[in-house]
Amino acid sequence: MNGQLPDSWPYPSLSYNPSVFFERLQCYRDSKQFARGHWTPDLLARCSRRASQDNPLFRLQYLRVHQSMAEPTPDFLDIITAWAHTQSNRDNSTLQTHIASILLSAGRVEAATSLAIEAVEKDHRTITRYPMLLAALPADLKLVSHLRTTRQRATQLVSQTHSLSEWEPLKAARYVAVVGNAPSERGRGNGRLIDQADMVVRFNNVITDQQNAADYGSTTHLWVISPSYKGALWDKPPANNIVVSGYNPWHRATKLWQRLPVGHNQKFFYFPTSIWYDLVKELEAPPSAGLLALKFFVDCQRSEITTIENCSAFGFSDSYDPDSENHYGDRGKRSSRHNWEMEAAVVSTLGKELRSI
Repeated sequence: MNGQLPDSWPYPSLSYNPSVFFERLQCYRDSKQFARGHWTPDLLARCSRRASQDNPLFRLQYLRVHQSMAEPTPDFLDIITAWAHTQSNRDNSTLQTHIASILLSAGRVEAATSLAIEAVEKDHRTITRYPMLLAALPADLKLVSHLRTTRQRATQLVSQTHSLSEWEPLKAARYVAVVGNAPSERGRGNGRLIDQADMVVRFNNVITDQQNAADYGSTTHLWVISPSYKGALWDKPPANNIVVSGYNPWHRATKLWQRLPVGHNQKFFYFPTSIWYDLVKELEAPPSAGLLALKFFVDCQRSEITTIENCSAFGFSDSYDPDSENHYGDRGKRSSRHNWEMEAAVVSTLGKELRSI
């Protein structure tokens, strides 16, 4: 249409407002860009501009993009708190629940729980995707039976979840082996060296069969999974210590938590959000679980909090070839959401502080 009014509007049941139409079209395009992992500063700026309009659709998109790309500031939290109570947004339980979750992650517990209660009274389904917020609801709040059961499970999950930085076995480890899934390790025979580590870290679809053990080892102490992980979680997980990558995994909308073996011997961990946002700024894309973990352990090696003396990386590539095999153990396609070329450059830089790569 090139910004011009159409000669004939093809939707007679809808009134044609060119300003609203083009804003919604750009909103749709930005949603596609966000889903593809093209997280540029311009994307955040466009979503922020649209969110100035009192429109729940535009504001919900902005909240999701902002939560993924930037840490919340006090001014931002004040603004979205005011949004939650405007007349057009009060009827939107999805928007209210998302705002409540952001407020809770920032420590504004009273405002978050008050808003969450208001949202649940309108529609109790949305909050089931926010386990941390669900667990924060008052114990004496009257809920439908299945939501009470879900809240109990969420409360148990939260009690089993900890910051990886505070995990005592990690603080005591001296040799950490971070084992990626790149096929670059084939034929090197580093399996025994990997298994000698005090802590072996692996990712997503872990394959430690006899065929690959000579190169990749067979021990796993810490299993890192992405929020979009589709594999089995209950049937003999590679390790009982599970890290969910990303930012604030239980503060944002996710269905993954309902598939986890909550209440068993598993412990769940998360990475510091500061690492996530630093990498997003550098990559202009969501970082992969492997890069996020690698950056975390390099930072641990630099700090005085842990006793790590040797952090070695195996199965990572410091160069990018779009036609190369993705994983050594399966033929899964490379995710298009990550900036693999930039990630290879970051891995190359981090590799200067590692024993092996």
